[in-house]
Amino acid sequence: MEPCRELKFTSLSEVEKEIERLGLEQPETTGNWTYFQILSHLADTIEDSFKPMDPPAKPVEARTTEVLFKRLQKSGKMKPGYVNPALPQTREHGDVEAAKQRLQKAIQGFRASTHLNHEPALGYLNHEQFEFLHAIHSAMHLGFVKA
Repeated sequence: MEPCRELKFTSLSEVEKEIERLGLEQPETTGNWTYFQILSHLADTIEDSFKPMDPPAKPVEARTTEVLFKRLQKSGKMKPGYVNPALPQTREHGDVEAAKQRLQKAIQGFRASTHLNHEPALGYLNHEQFEFLHAIHSAMHLGFVKA
């Protein structure tokens, strides 16, 4: 399923502006998740980049990391369609305001972090690379929100 809007973000500041623009409502979404689920997922992934966790059992090969990241940089976007059985498979509603606050707190925590974790598909990224990854990931998901 393709997003209803094609968004292109390069920073978390742009993500924050879009979230603010969307307001406090529970906007309609065209994908498999509600707005609440999208906000919660984005908070999860940003938190995962800096909260303490165990190192990977099998590190990603540095060459693979470079090639994949350069592809993402060139396109400036992520494509939907990756199926992760660990993620919600049904639409769930929740407290949008709480989810927005959690996402904002995650963004602030990321900005303040001095230690970043291993990204499962891309290996170790620096702050700038991780922010770009979070920005394009957010753009893909927020593209499913009707504005």
